Amino acid sequence: MPKSTSKRKPHSKSRKGCAPCKQRRVKCDEQGPPCVNCVVRKSVSLCVYIGRAAVASAPRLSPQAQTTPQALHQPVIAPAAPRTETSTSLSSAPRTTEPARPADPTEGATQPASTQVSGTHQLPSFKSLNLPSLDDDRNIELELMRQWCLKTHLSICRVESDVGIWLGAGTDLALRHRFLMDMILGLSSLQMAYEQGNTERAYTFVSRALQYQDAAMTKARASAAYPSGEDHVALYCFSVINLAFSMVSPQLASSAADVPESAIRTVLVSFQHVSMLDRLTTSGKEWIDKSPFNSRQPGNKQVAEWQKQTREKLADAMGRLQNLVEQEISASANDSDDRYKPHRDAVSWLFRALDEEIGFCVALLAWAGWPFVEDVKDDDPSALLILMHWATMLNHMKLMWWAQFISVRVVDEASRKLKGRRDGEWIVAAHWCRATVGLPLINMHAT
Repeated sequence: MPKSTSKRKPHSKSRKGCAPCKQRRVKCDEQGPPCVNCVVRKSVSLCVYIGRAAVASAPRLSPQAQTTPQALHQPVIAPAAPRTETSTSLSSAPRTTEPARPADPTEGATQPASTQVSGTHQLPSFKSLNLPSLDDDRNIELELMRQWCLKTHLSICRVESDVGIWLGAGTDLALRHRFLMDMILGLSSLQMAYEQGNTERAYTFVSRALQYQDAAMTKARASAAYPSGEDHVALYCFSVINLAFSMVSPQLASSAADVPESAIRTVLVSFQHVSMLDRLTTSGKEWIDKSPFNSRQPGNKQVAEWQKQTREKLADAMGRLQNLVEQEISASANDSDDRYKPHRDAVSWLFRALDEEIGFCVALLAWAGWPFVEDVKDDDPSALLILMHWATMLNHMKLMWWAQFISVRVVDEASRKLKGRRDGEWIVAAHWCRATVGLPLINMHAT
């Protein structure tokens, strides 16, 4: 009898296989790239599908790519079974030890989503990133946000009606602009250091505050390059906080070996921050005026009463200051009138702050200009006297801890620089400034 011949079992035709399987005329599992056949033949790079998008399946990893200890001892591809002439179906093809994962990571996936990525790319596992524990940073930032919500937001409020604005709209804005959030955390950290005194914990808060400011400055510069509408408002708020930060940070030590800088020098350096704030206010005026941070928003009756009381306390001293400055100008007959114009401008600005809003005094240096700053640097008596009265006015902003902090130090340093250089009403003015900010009186005569 003739030998019976076994018929090859036909398989369903498909034109969706990869190019190498078509060329070899073998059935492709169509689950690649790469498909099982190409993995076995080590031709993964050649496994492409022509005329359609590749099926999104998990990449089949080589043993070297496995990161778990168990995987190091298990081959990804099982040993291939001996091939026969009739084994052209997928049932005789070598299989992976794991079933094919679904394309959609949400459909019956048992592996981490990071391993279910289409194509040949695989995201690193969380553990492989070697990230530090978040517990410490999270606790510290929660502590700083608590400080902001309870105290620090008050230190940038011009008037009482600003409290809700900075705590509400200011915090919301910071959540959308990281540079503003970093600046908020930085100023809060400085205030906590100020409250701790000269302790190791205080030094840590100062160091952290400087790190926050550095990060905030970098991000703010990037945002200022191409600001959008809301960016103008966020940059304005950032500059307000940074101004306060810059007046205090050089005065707080970050270690026991630190020596605080001159308070007057610190204020002069902050001049550039005042100028930057002025430029931002001008460039983003349209957006700032529409925001809750519009400086022209009216105050309430309580604010008006406080302004009136402050004016009554300072009016006589400001009048004496104006007279002394004019006498100094008259005594300098050899100098042109323009030489002391910045001094007159500075006194005029203090009177405007006294009449309209005490908070305006912060912008004294920007209003008086660079020549006045240079006179302060040169220890000009008239400029020092004006700066001393500016600090005394700043001290009346009781909600602003940084204003209290720097004003006392400026008055102390300026009055000591004037010691023995003038007498009469100058000594009366210096003693008034010291007494008003809570400093003991000193002998102003030459010794």
